[in-house]
Amino acid sequence: MKGELKDIKETHDSESPITAFRDNFRQSLVELDVEAPEGGVEKWTLAKRPSDSGSRHARSIIAYYAALWRTIAGGGNLPSPLVIDSPNQGAQDKKRLQSLLTAIAANAPAGAQVILAHEENPAVFQADLVHELSDDKRLLNSVDFTRVGPQMFYYVEQARAALAGATAIQPDEELGNLRDADEEIE
Repeated sequence: MKGELKDIKETHDSESPITAFRDNFRQSLVELDVEAPEGGVEKWTLAKRPSDSGSRHARSIIAYYAALWRTIAGGGNLPSPLVIDSPNQGAQDKKRLQSLLTAIAANAPAGAQVILAHEENPAVFQADLVHELSDDKRLLNSVDFTRVGPQMFYYVEQARAALAGATAIQPDEELGNLRDADEEIE
């Protein structure tokens, strides 16, 4: 393992990703009409989120994440979906919500699924699919959850097995076990 780590250290280019990130961050700041953060982008680290306050805070955070997505997508490793919760941060940038949503949709990496969760939907912004929440703090009601729950649990188990390096449960076996458990609960 030490030998492998030594090889990685000797052959790994640590400057290219950070340079790409900074270039993408500059581009995102321009697209979202945000001033460069204090101290500039030239020495910005990947692990540092912008800490601006007020209405530009939301846009600078989205610019930061957009730069990360673009950098990761450039290497062909972008996970999907991209989930953005409250891009206008409690409606503090309400006047720019339309342009913020448009910029996110227009500049998301090709082929990425983007899930936006926000409290207002400007009439002029058209998303591919809108799911309005009818219950407070609930995406699915109990009927919907019963319908999709077993398949979602199957995906979770597959992910856990893959992360643990174990052999995953077969779909029919997993769904059958979940159905048995559902019948016992009823």
